[in-house]
Amino acid sequence: MMHGQEFVDWYHRKFVNSYPKSVWPTVYNDHRALVHVIEKFDVKTILEIGTWQGWTALLMWLHPNVEALTTVDIHKDMNIPYDHAIHHLQDKSFYGEYCKFTPVKQVFQDSMTLTEDIGHFDMVFVEGNHDYEHCKHDTELALRIADKVVAWHDVWNIDTVAQVVGYVPDCYLVAGTLVAYKPMKDKPRQEIMFGDEKIYVGIDNQIPIVDKT
Repeated sequence: MMHGQEFVDWYHRKFVNSYPKSVWPTVYNDHRALVHVIEKFDVKTILEIGTWQGWTALLMWLHPNVEALTTVDIHKDMNIPYDHAIHHLQDKSFYGEYCKFTPVKQVFQDSMTLTEDIGHFDMVFVEGNHDYEHCKHDTELALRIADKVVAWHDVWNIDTVAQVVGYVPDCYLVAGTLVAYKPMKDKPRQEIMFGDEKIYVGIDNQIPIVDKT
């Protein structure tokens, strides 16, 4: 049974060889960061907000720890403005393509309409619409329904995401990646005070970054 870097290496050899070389190093190390979070918190169930093509959903679902995964994104026919991190790769016809023939549960819905009715999960991974209001809503929901950990992507390279995550206490940035996470053992019941003084995240240096260039 593979874990850690061995698992990510296997996944990339098997599924990601055709990924654009220009984004390979970031994708590889960010995938390693997510696997690190899954293993660190013994994650069994995951809600992913933001499917896009489904690369990351497939990665997480294939991990031996994970028993169930739900992923949410808009349907290609929904006419909703969508601010994604990689604008030039936004082909909506491929939304969820790589989850299609797996037991991953795909929900086609604007995340702004998601509520706690979707249920509780060990981990919620926030990687959906990158505009401020969506990211804020998705983060507030995640903090209510995640039982073990919340993770985010694009936490320092996208201003709107940084503006949200920067106000969430007790977050950790996985060094050398775009991934941050918040352990939920001391789940905050109070509302996050966005707009007050930023709370700087800690650094998780447990993953040696690998140069894939």
